[in-house]
Amino acid sequence: MLKRSLVAVRQSNWKLYLPVYAGFTLLFFFVSMVVNPLFVKHHMWMYSMDFFAEMRDAHLITWGGYQLLYSSGTGLVVPPLGPLSLTPLAALSSMLGLVEPFPYPLVNPSVMFIAIPYFALFATLFFYAARRFTARFGTTKSLMLELIATTVASFTLMPWGHIEDVAAMAFVLLGFVSLSKANYRSSSYLFGVAIAFQPFALLFVVPSILILVRSGRESVIALLRAAIPTFVVYFPLLITSPTSTLHTLMHQNNYPSVDHLTVVGLSIEGRSKVIAAGPPRLLLVLLTVGISLCIRYARRPSIRSYGEVFLIVSLISAARIFFEPVMVPYYIVPTLAYLILSGIFFDSQLKIRSLAMLFASAIILYLASTKMSALSYSACLYVGTLLVSSSTSLWFIRYSLESEVLRRAIEPYHFGADRDLEDEVSHYERRSRFGVVKDEAAINLDAVPPRGIGGGADN
Repeated sequence: MLKRSLVAVRQSNWKLYLPVYAGFTLLFFFVSMVVNPLFVKHHMWMYSMDFFAEMRDAHLITWGGYQLLYSSGTGLVVPPLGPLSLTPLAALSSMLGLVEPFPYPLVNPSVMFIAIPYFALFATLFFYAARRFTARFGTTKSLMLELIATTVASFTLMPWGHIEDVAAMAFVLLGFVSLSKANYRSSSYLFGVAIAFQPFALLFVVPSILILVRSGRESVIALLRAAIPTFVVYFPLLITSPTSTLHTLMHQNNYPSVDHLTVVGLSIEGRSKVIAAGPPRLLLVLLTVGISLCIRYARRPSIRSYGEVFLIVSLISAARIFFEPVMVPYYIVPTLAYLILSGIFFDSQLKIRSLAMLFASAIILYLASTKMSALSYSACLYVGTLLVSSSTSLWFIRYSLESEVLRRAIEPYHFGADRDLEDEVSHYERRSRFGVVKDEAAINLDAVPPRGIGGGADN
């Protein structure tokens, strides 16, 4: 797996990735230091307190306190791989003596000059994953689609600062590409890294494995491999502070006064100051496993392409929006990014559709960031999600029914058969207009006996 990854990195078009990295760096600087002061008093830069809370825990790790993440009273809820991935930035911040705006906010914290370029690294990682995804399944150039998907995914970076969500989405896409090539081992570990970054990747990983892996034994092994990275990052915490770690994982407290209360939270805890989001999230994971098993054993023979699988899994991931007791706007981003990327499977009017999805995503994210009553907020959020999901599904169904040849050219669905897209495309390209493969050896008819090769009457 590592060898393939290094080869892919060497073959990457760095003339494209460097401008993308520079572009997102400038975009984040512009939004934080130019756009935000126009709308906020005191000319305050835009940044996330959640991000600097993770930075505090990254400093704790650099000081050798990894085992204290859930027991030090910091209130950390995010997975530990997030702060772990921030340790280089924390070390650099300490080396430069920069003051970070936590727990007390600052107007213009100088640490943003190194934090924003760090954000852009994760945006570029997602762009790389999206490009690998579109190169695997696409039939036309799709740079606009990749940039739009990366822009929507970057909403979790600026202003929210949650690098772990962007990393999880990137590794989910890389794992799906690997799984489509029947590379079960590498796809499992890529999926596992995604889960270790953000456990909600389970909503994508579990259905993908259970639908695409034909053998029951192989699917169980793939799920176990995917659990290894998560076990590795949580094991020291479970050994040193089991009670506080389990309490944090099971409760996952959310705060309606800070974020957006939904009808789910209203029905669970009313207007309490703290709502435990752990139980409904655990219920969502169990429901996802049940739906995935139903699709595996009842509907799998009717699925004919990886595009159908990807769209189904994208719709399953949208279930999180309907289960959250307290919503934060960036919770919607993974579903929107997946639905945008699903356009690569039906490239009819790809640019128009991508721009329409960008516009729809902007509206939904704006509504998700607006303060309303729990009923009004839930109605806007649920209706918007249903409209975007249903329109994408209808577009896909219409196009897939009208383009059977393109569906086969993309990749026939063979329950994980080891077939590569390049081989499939070259197979069609090598044929002449009469369906004959040009580079096949010519048949010497003079060498054939008069009564056939076998010579018998039956032949």
